[in-house]
Amino acid sequence: MLYYGTPSFRLLTPVIKNLLIINGLVYLFSIAEDSAPFVYRFLSLYYFEWPEYVEPPPLSVGLGYFFPWQPVTYMFVHGGFSHLFFNMFSMWMFGSVLERIWGSRRFLKFYLVCGLGAAVAHLLYYMVIFHSTNNIITQWRVSSTPAVGASGAVYGLLLAYAMLFPNTELFIFFIPFPVKAKYAVLGLLAIDLFMAFAGFEWDQVAHFAHLGGALTGFLILPRWRHKGIW
Repeated sequence: MLYYGTPSFRLLTPVIKNLLIINGLVYLFSIAEDSAPFVYRFLSLYYFEWPEYVEPPPLSVGLGYFFPWQPVTYMFVHGGFSHLFFNMFSMWMFGSVLERIWGSRRFLKFYLVCGLGAAVAHLLYYMVIFHSTNNIITQWRVSSTPAVGASGAVYGLLLAYAMLFPNTELFIFFIPFPVKAKYAVLGLLAIDLFMAFAGFEWDQVAHFAHLGGALTGFLILPRWRHKGIW
């Protein structure tokens, strides 16, 4: 998406700047030959159960590849440059506006909580798959497939932006006319909802994480509005 509005909102804000730096540094570590295995093994988000009769991975603490810090660290790991670029672009484009309105501390709290909500939604989805089958191969794939990226937290930002500025016009890639924020975000969520239940084998996107991040933001914002925060 491309933002169409006040130029002053396009400047970097403190939390956005630091998030960009951290994500960039983690990406550099993830493509370095020596550190890449560590990044994806310990910082990605894995499901917290392991199938019976399958030997647990090295360094496992009884939870397969899962470690307690992963619901936070996975937000800073990305699967490739394009994945990183689009997440960081969206975070900068919409998050800068929100940080200026809410302040840095409240914005960071919102961002991280949305990311945690996305992780919970993703793990619950994997729990349903894990316990709905007795197929060890399917269970092993669930337990050994990591989720990475800031998309869940970014979806929380998109939802917040659409709620605060519903009629702001956005230019979206490949669409030759501006679309109001409320319709653009609803469209994205509708696509994610469809893809989440379609279950195409070629689709490797964690759609429930996107939906979980947006839902978390949706639950937070009415309380903030009631308190007069926006």
